[in-house]
Amino acid sequence: MKLVFSIAAAFVLGTALILPATADGPDGTVQAFVQPVLISISISPTSMDYEAVEFGVNDARPTPASFTLTNNGSVPVDLEIRGDDSRNAGNGQAAWTLGGTPGNETYAHRFTMNSNAQTVAEFTPLTKTFEVFKQDFAVSGNQSVWLSLGMPTQSANVARQILPVTVRALQATP
Repeated sequence: MKLVFSIAAAFVLGTALILPATADGPDGTVQAFVQPVLISISISPTSMDYEAVEFGVNDARPTPASFTLTNNGSVPVDLEIRGDDSRNAGNGQAAWTLGGTPGNETYAHRFTMNSNAQTVAEFTPLTKTFEVFKQDFAVSGNQSVWLSLGMPTQSANVARQILPVTVRALQATP
């Protein structure tokens, strides 16, 4: 009988020891904190013009010669860039295909961050998928980008073209 009493006393004592942990009531509160992150870049200018370029020209440069990116956000970012097929400026329909080298109905669009780039070999071809081109771009930082165009060798489409270049920013990974 003493054994049963000892087990019961231990159970009661164990329960009594647990109670002070919930003395504030059945609910508890956790405060969670967050620091908002602002991802924001600006591009200036937002328009560049190659003007009139003959088919087959492999290294045309626009006016102005470059555009500048500024990190207006609150954290460093990684910058990604991509191109796309051209669109007819008059009706918005697809026209030339973006490729690594110019060809029939295919144009090449390239970029560099090197202001002294003199040849096509010093530029990186744009593709239709985003590719990181600058990592850890500092808050308030500026980065200029220069473009080069390789015109199609031939094309039935002689209308003015829009050559899309898209830059996006993602929070830099530590």
